[in-house]
Amino acid sequence: MEIRNIESFLSIVQHKTFTKAAEELGYAQSTITMQIHQLEEELNAKLFDRIGRSVYLTDFGENFLVLAREMYNLSLEMKYLNSEPTMIHGTLRIGTIESFLLSNMNEVLIKFSENYPNIILDIRTGSTMELYDELSKNNFDIVFGIENEISQNKFEKIKFKTIEMSFMTRYSKNLKKMTLREMEDKLFVLTENESYYNQKLMQIFNEKNLKIKKFIHIQNISAILNIIKENDVVAFLPTYVATRYIKNKEISIIDADLEQLTVKVNGYVNKEKWKTPYLIYFIKLIEKIF
Repeated sequence: MEIRNIESFLSIVQHKTFTKAAEELGYAQSTITMQIHQLEEELNAKLFDRIGRSVYLTDFGENFLVLAREMYNLSLEMKYLNSEPTMIHGTLRIGTIESFLLSNMNEVLIKFSENYPNIILDIRTGSTMELYDELSKNNFDIVFGIENEISQNKFEKIKFKTIEMSFMTRYSKNLKKMTLREMEDKLFVLTENESYYNQKLMQIFNEKNLKIKKFIHIQNISAILNIIKENDVVAFLPTYVATRYIKNKEISIIDADLEQLTVKVNGYVNKEKWKTPYLIYFIKLIEKIF
């Protein structure tokens, strides 16, 4: 039983079509069809049922899927069994909310690249739900998102981090406390409309029977920080994204006289996927540095 046939089988299960599996693996569709035919002959059983343009596992296929994943993961484990980090080639696909990328991630990426110089780091940002969806489709190896927004049934939690949230505005040496009621009439610069940070912000105001009256939405946090430091506006962001601006006296944290505001960020990987040595090393770096 050839591993490449197992790999094709798993890709078809993921995409539910032979066509997309062939595109992902760089095969002609006829090659994928032949590989599945070979598997079915070896197993003396049918693996898929075709319904329209999609394919679905038979009862036998469902049972075989568990073993197929184990076989494929073992083949990868044997491949890296005696490999030095500098000799391993590959790509580590990382998905993250933008604010987490602006934290201590730079230190993690540099240390990782020093140890695994031939591993390409493919990093993309998105909302937690977008990252969750892409991870479930096997388009990421690891993602970092807001805990409250993500289902943990299909994924293994890798990293727990509680991050502090703050109201912030342009730097002022004499900035005093500012209540939510006083902020109510300020212009807020918010992240994308459906982000968890905005939901948290609206919840805080709603609990006080208040409402933000003026706001603009900007998806890029770096752009928001640049607007804050130049204008009399307010934003609600993770405190660490503004660390450099606070140190340089460009942005001030507003004392809103509230209990500490926090959200939880976790890393997630697919439970069904084997962890490569370089993914394991990346996870250890995250846990150590954060």
